[in-house]
Amino acid sequence: MVELLNARYAEALICRDNDAHFAAIVTMGSLLEGALLQVLTERDPKFRAQVRDRKEKGEPEQKYSLSNLIDMAHKRNYIARDARDFTQVLRDYRNFVHPRVQLDFAVTPDADLVDGCWYAAIMALRDLDATLS
Repeated sequence: MVELLNARYAEALICRDNDAHFAAIVTMGSLLEGALLQVLTERDPKFRAQVRDRKEKGEPEQKYSLSNLIDMAHKRNYIARDARDFTQVLRDYRNFVHPRVQLDFAVTPDADLVDGCWYAAIMALRDLDATLS
């Protein structure tokens, strides 16, 4: 998972630095989702058991939405309230992966939106790191 998340981070940087705004936001959301899923799986025995039980039942291993993962991480004090709030906004824009959502928002991603999403993701990743011990 670490390799995969490092690759997502590198891709998000490439997209951000080359004005691929939509792709940067979607990739940042994916990076955050993977990091939250990994942290919850590693740190929370109850969550790990739920994932294992779903896998044993033949259900998809990942049936948790990004919104749920953000809320779970906050409830377990892995991310602070500010990170929860801002990453929920990132999640809203990451959902532009569904064209209808972008049409409903009536927003075209630009560099400012990418910067806001970038800082939200970094805020959460820093919180996850700070709560490691």
